[in-house]
Amino acid sequence: MIKGKRHVSKKNKTLTKERRLCLIIVSAVLVCGIFISLIIIMRNRKILDVAYYRLSPLVTDSLTQQIKKSYSGKIHFKVLPADVPLKSKKAKKYDLLFTWNGAGAEMLAAEAVELPASLYGQIPDSERRLGIVEGKNRMLPLLYDHYELSFLKGTGGKKHAVPEDWNSFAVFLQEDAAGIQIPLFAAGADNRTLLAFVGVLAESLTGADGYERLVEFVRKNPSAETVMNEQFGKLSDGKTPVTLRTVLDLIVSWQKSGIMHQTWFNGSETDVASFMKDKAAAAVFMPLSVHRTLQLRTVYPYETSHFPVDEAVPEHALIAPAVVLVCYNKKQSFADTIRFLISVQAQEALSNLTQLAPASSRAGAYDRQADDVRFWAAAYTDGPVSDFMNAAFTSDMQAGKFADDIRKYLGK
Repeated sequence: MIKGKRHVSKKNKTLTKERRLCLIIVSAVLVCGIFISLIIIMRNRKILDVAYYRLSPLVTDSLTQQIKKSYSGKIHFKVLPADVPLKSKKAKKYDLLFTWNGAGAEMLAAEAVELPASLYGQIPDSERRLGIVEGKNRMLPLLYDHYELSFLKGTGGKKHAVPEDWNSFAVFLQEDAAGIQIPLFAAGADNRTLLAFVGVLAESLTGADGYERLVEFVRKNPSAETVMNEQFGKLSDGKTPVTLRTVLDLIVSWQKSGIMHQTWFNGSETDVASFMKDKAAAAVFMPLSVHRTLQLRTVYPYETSHFPVDEAVPEHALIAPAVVLVCYNKKQSFADTIRFLISVQAQEALSNLTQLAPASSRAGAYDRQADDVRFWAAAYTDGPVSDFMNAAFTSDMQAGKFADDIRKYLGK
C-alpha cells in the first residue's frame, strides 16, 4: 500500500519561522554582547604610552623589560630626543614618563598625578622628600646613580684608610697621595661631571642647605658671572662666607699645587680609564654609571666611597641623581604597573640589569657598591639629591655655557 505524503500544517510552518527568528535575534544579541564586552575590555585595557627622557639605553631597556612583565595590554615605548627641551604639554601625552630628577623633572611633574603614599613604604624617610613636588608625591624614585670618589687602596707601598671627612681627605691629597702623579682627577670635559664636581665641593663645605641655595641662585639666573659672588653658605666656623668663586678658587689652588691635573677640566672618560689602569691617579671623581663601564682590572686597585664632607656642618645630602617615574594617568591598570616597578622583585631586577642602586630598602642590590649607595642615601640627613647640572638647569645649552665659563675661570 502506498503511503500518502505528509503535509506540514501552516501552524507548524509559522512556529518554525518564529524559532528561526528567535535564534537570529538571540545570536545577534550574543554577538552584540560580545562586541560590547570587547569594547569595554579594550577601553579598560588602554594602550600604555611610556616615554623615556635623557636616560641611557641600558636604563631604558631595563625598565622596558620590567614594564612588559607588569602590563598585559599593548604598550607604546618612546625615547624622546635628549637635546630637545621637554615641555609639560608634550609630556602629558604619555601615561608614564621616566627621567632624571632635578629642575626639569620637577617642572614636568608639577601637573602629574599625585601618587599614593603606599608606594613609598619601602623607601627610607630621608629619601621620600625627593619625590615631593609642590607639596605632593609626584615623582617616584626607582634607581640611584652616584658621584663617587674612587681611592687607590695603597700608595707608596702603604695602605690607607678611605677618607670619610674633609680633614682626612685633605691629608690624603697632601700627604698620602704625594708620590702619585695625579692625586685627584675627574673627566671635566663632560659638562655634567664638571658641574657635579663643583656642586659636590659646595655641598661638602656648606652642607645640604648651602647646596640648595646655590642651586636656587643658578635656577633663577643661570649665569656664572652673575652668581659668582653670591654667598650661598658659610664654612663650619660659622663666619667665613662661601661663594661660587670660593669653590672655584679652591680648585685653582689644587691645580697650582699639583693636587689636580692642571687641565683636568678638559679630561675625558678615556683619560680616567688610562690613569686608573696605570695607577697614575690616587683618587678619581666619577659617576657610578661610568665606573661600571671600566674593566675589572682597572677598578680593582681602587676603593669607592662617597665624597668626604665637613662633619662640623650638621646636615648633608648625597649627590646621587635618581631615575624617577612621573605619571599622568590615574588608570588602575597603570597604577598596578607602577606598584610593580617599586616591588622587591622589580627593584632587584632593575639593579642587577643597570648595576645601579635600587630605591627600595628591601630589594637585593647588584653588589656592594650599589648597596653602599643605597645605605648612604638613607643615612645622609637630607637624603639623595640631584647633581648640579640636573638640579639647576632645564636647558643643556645654558648648562653648557655655564660649564664653559667655569673652564675659562679654571684655565686662567
